[in-house]
Amino acid sequence: MEAAFDKIGEVVATFEAAEGVTVGKAVKITASGQVGPCSAEGDVPAGVVVSLRNGLAGVQLYGYVELPCAATLTVGFGKVSMDASGKVQPDTDGRPALVVYADSTAGQCGLFL
Repeated sequence: MEAAFDKIGEVVATFEAAEGVTVGKAVKITASGQVGPCSAEGDVPAGVVVSLRNGLAGVQLYGYVELPCAATLTVGFGKVSMDASGKVQPDTDGRPALVVYADSTAGQCGLFL
């Protein structure tokens, strides 16, 4: 049997989407009620965009997500941020997360925000 974490603890909120916001990518708060792409080293993600329509983004703030990851990310509870290329990385100044899988070869991870 394979482990499955999809939809566990999922909480989604709607925000105004700044330019460059893309479904499936991590975003940060850029203004009151607005999100923009995590595009700089150390950006702390507010969540992951699950929908985008008419300038509004549905952002998953909590729960299980899958994202690209840096080779230095390992499983376990810790803090994370995004690197400049949009990959999850360990960061003591980042957001708490539980990484349940990290595949450095495939460059993918699964984590609970």
